[in-house]
Amino acid sequence: EDLLKEAEEALDEHTKVMELTVRGVHAATTALQKVMEKNSLERVKYKDDPTHYMDSELALHEQISSLKAVAANPVELYRDNATQLSSSTVPLLAGLLSHENSDIASSVMNVFVEWLDPTLLVENASTSTMKDFQVLAKSIMEQCLDMIIGNLGRFTTDLSSTEAEDEDPNLTGAEDTLTWIEHMLELDTVMGGNLLVSEDDKEEGSFTSAASKILKDTLFLSWLLPHATDSTSSIQGHAAEVLSFLLQHEDAPKCVPDISNIPPYESFFEDDNDSATKKGKNATTTIDGME
Repeated sequence: EDLLKEAEEALDEHTKVMELTVRGVHAATTALQKVMEKNSLERVKYKDDPTHYMDSELALHEQISSLKAVAANPVELYRDNATQLSSSTVPLLAGLLSHENSDIASSVMNVFVEWLDPTLLVENASTSTMKDFQVLAKSIMEQCLDMIIGNLGRFTTDLSSTEAEDEDPNLTGAEDTLTWIEHMLELDTVMGGNLLVSEDDKEEGSFTSAASKILKDTLFLSWLLPHATDSTSSIQGHAAEVLSFLLQHEDAPKCVPDISNIPPYESFFEDDNDSATKKGKNATTTIDGME
């Protein structure tokens, strides 16, 4: 679908600017929930005729995109809204990661990339700002990580360098996912490996780095390896950079003792006939001749 392209054209004509206040964030979250409900109802009612729900889908993309404005004033908005964003807005965005239209999921990833850009933390460094970033980042990791990694299955159905286009929403979704992973790893480094550690975790002596959670709790590495070594993939360079970043982490050897024998990537978005599924549950990911 050309949803993102059409939405961008519509946004140019009448963009809704979110009020950069606590009230504005609350209003934007409420508006997002309403347009989500409308789109969901229209998709059920007119499931065989997309023209009937395209307007609400464009409105949904517009409302999601408006949330990127939160990153324009992170010191105040994260300070006053970190809890609200984590408890109200993030759950809505988590649900949209499984939207039938992958363009919508791609839009959500773009918001996460904007919200958790490490440069925002560096430019506004303070103990309170770091804590607010931590609350938001941990919330997204806990509520969205599985869906984020699962979406890579439909973002990269066909990303050969000869066919993928720069404006392809799926390509954008894959690139934004890689960038978001980089952001999480960088934020974890800036925070001394404590990005995902709460006060309760410290008391219990439980410390989990962002890298170890990604490597141990998801199949991201299984997806990443083939794309980092496939010269026909449009995202090979970016994938290779993220792979290097992950494997150089001090927790990598403990999480992945044998990189030549990791489980294959599977996504709940893949069709039963997809080649990845055909390999079977006992298959392993191959890299550089290892299997």
